[in-house]
Amino acid sequence: MEYMWKKDGKSGGVSQALNEELDTFDTEFLEVSIEEVRSISTRYLEESGFNRDEAELTTRNLLEAELAEKRSHGIIRLPDLRKLIASGDIRTNTSGLSLVRDGGDALHFDAEYQSGSVALYRSLEVAFARMREQPDRNILVTGIKDMSYASGYIGDYARMAAEEGLLFLSFFNSPPILIPHGSRDPQWGTDPVTFSFPAQGSESSASMVHDSASSVITWGAMMNLKREGKELPPGVALDEEGNETRSPVEGMKGGLLSMGEHKGSGMALMVELMAGALTGSRVGTVVDGGWGGTYILIRPGVFLGDDEKVSAQGSELLTALNESRPRGGYDRVRYPGQQSQERRNSHLKNGSIRLPSILWSDIRNGLRANGQ
Repeated sequence: MEYMWKKDGKSGGVSQALNEELDTFDTEFLEVSIEEVRSISTRYLEESGFNRDEAELTTRNLLEAELAEKRSHGIIRLPDLRKLIASGDIRTNTSGLSLVRDGGDALHFDAEYQSGSVALYRSLEVAFARMREQPDRNILVTGIKDMSYASGYIGDYARMAAEEGLLFLSFFNSPPILIPHGSRDPQWGTDPVTFSFPAQGSESSASMVHDSASSVITWGAMMNLKREGKELPPGVALDEEGNETRSPVEGMKGGLLSMGEHKGSGMALMVELMAGALTGSRVGTVVDGGWGGTYILIRPGVFLGDDEKVSAQGSELLTALNESRPRGGYDRVRYPGQQSQERRNSHLKNGSIRLPSILWSDIRNGLRANGQ
């Protein structure tokens, strides 16, 4: 089968497949146990065409997004994954990841159009193992070419690295939906840059994770607003004619604006080069291919030779930020990723998450009748 990403240098069939009008809007939420979500999601994906490993890895990422309350990257993506599996945009029934080149301090994988989150978890397993087995290795660069929808909630990969006691810096691109500063045409993905630092003890609750798209809001956030029947905030999207719009449907036809105007635009350009050109994946609208990604694992003591000292200094820096005086409208000052981690811990303690009621009903109704 020839996959959609190879055939279309723009957005493949994804924007068309996912930009459908809704007859009803989600305005109510319900509490669902984490284990029920895990079970239903895994089964839903298996019935959609994933094998068990693919379904479990994808569910893990969707669930981690929900735990952090990053709903734009969570369960809302299940129906879209089903559509893209059916259309052939995502290769299924994979059992591993092809290693194209092993340069010792650089690994290059070919995802061959398997789902991005599946490819990423598989690559991290290899990368973490190398760093554990080779304690004298201070830096490892990993590149992945030709992933399909979607690289997922990258904050989870960064958190995993912090728990390994490693710094994490990543660049991932996606089909063009971001409009560069001064332009009216979408040319790049929303292209996040993600960084994590393992503070003292390298426990996730004491580590910093910064995960930011290059756009003002993400594609997934726009999907959420559409599903909830809400308008976009001002200044985040243009329609097909290049006019600012507050309609999520029109924004999906046009594109998203970069955060901080030229600053976010420059960040997205950097990501296209680091994630796309560097790995041999798609590059904006000029080179066809799948989604690409590059991430770097670094030991805290790479220069000083003392991991604990560097991690302790990071912990002191985060503590100083927490202890700084909040300005009006803020109850406290948090470091990047702290609120997401607090939410994650709270949901894990309670054993449940909140999901849009219509969405969850649609997912359950999408299961085969036997054993539902």
